[in-house]
Amino acid sequence: MQCTTLKDIIKIASTRFGEQFDLLNIDIEGLDEEAIEDMAEWSCMPKVLMIEIYAEDIKELMMKPSVNVITSNGYALTQRNGHTAIFERLN
Repeated sequence: MQCTTLKDIIKIASTRFGEQFDLLNIDIEGLDEEAIEDMAEWSCMPKVLMIEIYAEDIKELMMKPSVNVITSNGYALTQRNGHTAIFERLN
C-alpha cells in the first residue's frame, strides 16, 4: 500500500477547498501527535480538528506538547470523547 504524509493530504485539500475545510479526524495509531508537528506549515486548516491524545484527565491532556501545537495554531479545545480531543478553529 502506498503511503502519503498528512501534509500532502492537506495540500490536496487546499487545492479543492481553499484556505479552510470543515473537519479533519486524525487517527493513525500512535503517530497522531507526530503528524501535527508541522501544522504551522499546512496550506489550509480545518474548522474542526479531532485527534487521539492519550491522557488520564483534562489536566494531563492540556500539558501535552501536541495540545500546545494545536492551540498555538488558532484552535481551542472544546470537547473530549474518550481519547479523542476535539478542537475548533477560533477565527
